Amino acid sequence: MREKKTKEKIILNYQSSVFDDESEKIFEAISQMNIVKLVDLIDEDINIDDEPCKYTLLAEMKKWFKVFKHKGDTYLNQSEGHCLNCSYGAITKIFTGDKSGYQYSLKYTAREQEIIELMQCNYCEEHHA
Repeated sequence: MREKKTKEKIILNYQSSVFDDESEKIFEAISQMNIVKLVDLIDEDINIDDEPCKYTLLAEMKKWFKVFKHKGDTYLNQSEGHCLNCSYGAITKIFTGDKSGYQYSLKYTAREQEIIELMQCNYCEEHHA
């Protein structure tokens, strides 16, 4: 008779100061609402809606960070979701304010632990649940 293995839930601690790859560094900087760090971390050639435009993305994030801070948030918690509008169900990160519960979703594509595409997602599965 075989023993039934129990699955352990793995919890990622993004608030630590050690990160395995560039994508984790970017997501942690977003969680910290640190636009200065994002300027250094996000590649110049990152795609937004199939257009390379790092500074358009950063300007958008800066506006969202201001909204979160105005609502009293000091940190954005992360969770995963999927885009309901994309035919391929793109992976999304949902950032939720630690005080307000307000949410901001980003659709992303990563290759070899590097984010090559990052854009706002208004059709995130978990965000609209």
